[in-house]
Amino acid sequence: ATTTIAQGVNFPVTGVVMASHQYPTNNRTIDMPPEDFWNIAGRAGRIGQGHLGVVALVADSDSKAETLKNFINKQAGDLNSALLQMVAEAGDFLSDLGKIVYQKPEWSSFLQYLTHTYRQMGEPASFVDQIEQVLRGTLGFEKLRVQNPSQSYTLLDSIRTYADYLARPNQPLKLVDSTGFSLQSINTVLRHKGNINESSWDSAHLFSDRTNTLEDMMGILLRVPELRDNLEAATGGDSPDGNKLALIIKDWVGGKPVAEIAEHYFDGNITRCGQNLFGRLTQTVSWGLGALLSITANDLPEEDYKQLSNLPSRAFYGVNSDTAIVLRLLGIPRTAASPMAVYLTSEMQRPITKVRETLKRMPLGDWENALGDSGVIYQKVWRILEGME
Repeated sequence: ATTTIAQGVNFPVTGVVMASHQYPTNNRTIDMPPEDFWNIAGRAGRIGQGHLGVVALVADSDSKAETLKNFINKQAGDLNSALLQMVAEAGDFLSDLGKIVYQKPEWSSFLQYLTHTYRQMGEPASFVDQIEQVLRGTLGFEKLRVQNPSQSYTLLDSIRTYADYLARPNQPLKLVDSTGFSLQSINTVLRHKGNINESSWDSAHLFSDRTNTLEDMMGILLRVPELRDNLEAATGGDSPDGNKLALIIKDWVGGKPVAEIAEHYFDGNITRCGQNLFGRLTQTVSWGLGALLSITANDLPEEDYKQLSNLPSRAFYGVNSDTAIVLRLLGIPRTAASPMAVYLTSEMQRPITKVRETLKRMPLGDWENALGDSGVIYQKVWRILEGME
């Protein structure tokens, strides 16, 4: 995976192996920010995958191992600082964790942790005691207790009140782990989902102009605190607009060139289009659609649900078929993936490793048959990216 896995995409992951703890930037490398590290590390050991998640960082020497140990210790310190900062900035909202996420979306991860722990323990009384013990064992909370005792007590009291909220009958607690949303956000979706249900997920028409279902879905997702800021920004600076978001995604999935999307929705500014499309919209919409699928189609038979599970990936990769997604995973550019998938229809039913071998062996004539005169360029670029030239 790429670091996109940090964005909340909910895969069943038992362990995470990090090949690097740094990002390349401006001809140098910088350490990964603590929020990225902990989001990536937090993918390990998700619900249904056991209670233990393993996170491994790769070191090829003792000196690199020592560097990584220092990096981990620094991340832990930064995380504690983040807790102190979150509490300090919460203000009066700290007294009501049931509402805090709507004003302070950064609290979502903490609320998810509380819900997950509650599900594991089941009893509100023991749950509160356990959470208090965990908090008291952290450097961040100890600093908070010393520096601002009243805030530390307010936080503990708020957790006790939140436990009562979690204990209410028929709370959809299990959806917290399958969506990456706080319980408040899930309940917001349930209140405003309108006619969106399992029958709304039509793979043939969801991204077409034949229905307004995607527009309705975007309107729902704009209410979700974890997604709201990125989706609002992706409208290009306009007011929140589910219809505009849906139209952008439909054009993206439908294969419209980026330059054309920029012309239609970003006043021809291709840089701003790219920043919003790749930096915010595709990741956030794919996450949101995946979560909405879990919330509204959770009762479908497993096989039926599995057939729909690639729909959010279409929004991420900008293609409108499962076979084209396979080619995107193999590094085929978006503009080539769909026609190539049609040309290789019989091959696309094979395992992805076999499809890769087919692409490696394909003569130039097949690339040109699938993609026209540009086939020679696509083949050359793909082979370079694959390290074959």
